[in-house]
Amino acid sequence: MAILPSIPVVDVSKVGIDKEEVSEEALRAVGADLHSAFTRCGFVYLSGHGFPRGLPDEVFGASRRFFESHSLEEKASSFPYHPTNLWGYTPPGAEKLDAHRRDDEGAGARRPPASHEAREALDVTRLDGSVPMPDKLAPELRPIFGRLRDAFVPLAIRSGGGGTCFIIRPSRKM
Repeated sequence: MAILPSIPVVDVSKVGIDKEEVSEEALRAVGADLHSAFTRCGFVYLSGHGFPRGLPDEVFGASRRFFESHSLEEKASSFPYHPTNLWGYTPPGAEKLDAHRRDDEGAGARRPPASHEAREALDVTRLDGSVPMPDKLAPELRPIFGRLRDAFVPLAIRSGGGGTCFIIRPSRKM
């Protein structure tokens, strides 16, 4: 069994959204740290980002309530996954870890069949109403994700991280 690396923490305080001016040197240093973290793990916790106090905890709390308070069927029917556009609710086992391997490929073969992701996910790409959100099940998600987006966009533009997977660390121990 492979041991997964722990998710690295990258301090982005040198380029945080609370900085009026950012030096080229600071951008390069944070960029190198992000590159190293994404290369090792694929995800990264950000610290020193300058987001409004409490926002990361609010986002984690709303997400936790969504995942823990509803059945798989309720979540799937309220926000169905759209694989082409990559948004919606993804139930456990719906995504393959090896996208190029078929489920039946291991039958009688030397390689095992494709492995499926054990976690569930909520992929949000737009908040402008053009894609569905689970508003009936979790009406707080859209405004909380909107506040996160509004805080995050300046940092993503500054760090060149648009479209990557940042995880904002909550203040309590995980």
